[in-house]
Amino acid sequence: MRAGAGDGDGLALHDAQLVIARENGFRSWSKLKAHIHAASSRPSLMLAARVAAANRAVETTRRDALCIDPFARDLAGDEGRAVWEAMRQSAWPGYASGPDPYLTILTRFFDDALVAAVARAAISQVVLIGAATDTRAFRLEWPSDVRVFEVDGGDAFEHKEPVLHRLGAQPKCQRDTVITTSGGSFNRALRRRGFDPTRKAAFMIERLQFMQPNAVDRLLRNVTALASLGSWIGLSLVSNDTRQSSFLTTYLRRLEALGLPPWTFAVDDPDAWLATYGWNAHSVVAGAPDANYGRWIYGYVPLGTPAIPRGFFTTGWKS
Repeated sequence: MRAGAGDGDGLALHDAQLVIARENGFRSWSKLKAHIHAASSRPSLMLAARVAAANRAVETTRRDALCIDPFARDLAGDEGRAVWEAMRQSAWPGYASGPDPYLTILTRFFDDALVAAVARAAISQVVLIGAATDTRAFRLEWPSDVRVFEVDGGDAFEHKEPVLHRLGAQPKCQRDTVITTSGGSFNRALRRRGFDPTRKAAFMIERLQFMQPNAVDRLLRNVTALASLGSWIGLSLVSNDTRQSSFLTTYLRRLEALGLPPWTFAVDDPDAWLATYGWNAHSVVAGAPDANYGRWIYGYVPLGTPAIPRGFFTTGWKS
């Protein structure tokens, strides 16, 4: 199909641009261009994923490891390990003797939650959104019929796939990679890879705090449109008190100085927020009895106490 100004029997250029923009989840070509320009934050998002891998690598060396990831050290690389070390020096009260408690607990909590959800509801489709250095397709024990879809930008897989190939990594399930444009809708790409929206699925989304609110809204709408009744979702979230805390502001600025992305999204009541998208959710906070594992060093204040910085581990079912 031709696209050019003055083509009476073809699409005008602005019409073609509008089609492309809307296929990627944007209302106009100018909004898509602005988002592409802002996509320079992708390297910092990948750095955050590599830092998470560095933390899993350190966790793996512990005798009482909460997760074992033999690929994490190589996926983190020198840069990821260096930034993780710098983060460790910036944290208070610090964790000089081992991994970051929050990152470790987050990993173990959602490892367990994913496996439990798949078993409970006989789910055979798992979608890891923002998969980056995620190795759950290789680490976790999956039922024989489970298919894991890893969704992320092309840069994530350009880094990840050569490392996994060099290490001879073999997934413990059927694994598909789904390359998507940053911020655009991935629904069509996911379906082309064989995802069936008529069957239940489990969706895992980490690091939402790095996204803009409008991008989070678009993402949740996309996921909800894909999810059939009985599907499961898991998200890690932070509260506004966390982003705005005078106690944490200095630490967050240090993370940005290290090249990590700013925290731009927060929600104070994840359960009510997810309900607006059609999910029946339940949240626990880091350090709670079921999100502790003997590793939380910062003290635990129950939900409902105001003005307390919090990280939420939220799970839900589409109802």
